[in-house]
Amino acid sequence: MAHFSKDPVLVDAFRMAKTFMRARHRKCLGVGPMGQTAEHRRAAKAINFGIIYGLSAFGLAQQLGIAQKEAAQFINAYFSRYRGVKEYLDRVLVETRKSGETKNFVWTDTADTGD
Repeated sequence: MAHFSKDPVLVDAFRMAKTFMRARHRKCLGVGPMGQTAEHRRAAKAINFGIIYGLSAFGLAQQLGIAQKEAAQFINAYFSRYRGVKEYLDRVLVETRKSGETKNFVWTDTADTGD
């Protein structure tokens, strides 16, 4: 997502990959590194990945077992922090509606020669 959206905050966080997910968990949940549990990490992943795949506040609330209003706050906070991601997703929706086609990006390991 950092690559496609070119969101400067996300790109910067990705460049510091060793603390990337922990930092995102901290930003999403407001929990310091020593206070993070497996449940915090699961929730942060649901927030981070769910949002970029279009999960609604209703769906996020269902996944996390929280109120829909709280889930909407997580989504709003995410898009406030990563504005470039929101702009990218909005562009993709416009392009898809205009063309009637979607694109799927296949990631491959360039070291894999298929032998």
